[in-house]
Amino acid sequence: MLLVPADGELDCLGYLVNKLAPEDLVLRLFVSNITPADTDEASDYVEASWVGYQAAQLAGENWILAAGMPSVASYSKQVFTSSGNNQDALNFGYYLTRAKSGRIAWAERFAKPWHCSNAGDWVSVTPRITQGTQKGARASARGKWVVRDGGEVGLVVAFRDGKAAEFHRVGAEGLTELELLVDPATLSQAAYLDIPEPRRPNREIAATMGYS
Repeated sequence: MLLVPADGELDCLGYLVNKLAPEDLVLRLFVSNITPADTDEASDYVEASWVGYQAAQLAGENWILAAGMPSVASYSKQVFTSSGNNQDALNFGYYLTRAKSGRIAWAERFAKPWHCSNAGDWVSVTPRITQGTQKGARASARGKWVVRDGGEVGLVVAFRDGKAAEFHRVGAEGLTELELLVDPATLSQAAYLDIPEPRRPNREIAATMGYS
């Protein structure tokens, strides 16, 4: 799950009120086995150093902004490619820092670590962050937990003209891992115990959601 530490939040507020001058961002991979936290600083992350790795500076003018619910800032896909053999580097995620100050902006851990071994191995990251309220997000409070054909457990957040369901797959730790549009016919209500424990309502609330 993408996390904006306190340093990143303060910088965003500083840009909003014109107290700080905006800076380009630098996209980096990290090889330290940590989970992003609110108190993180850039120095908490060990940056990748395998052969062929190079951090990617993201020019401010190349970000694409789109208004919506939520609004989105996105950047083109960045590919990191190994140019050496017999490497043994586990990459646990990526983080972004300010180009001048070096302060952390945000970080995200990969669903699974990426193992860089030989020349030609590659991984891509498409920087993207949202701001604002997501339409239909309150649906999660109503317990619309479903199982998709194939066993994926997630939330139905919204329906598009009754023809497609906006399905958010949720992992074992209760974090959203994937969002996609699916055929409602492929979904069925999830059993109570299928709901990841961190997101599982208590029995009293669950009863109001149709769980016995």
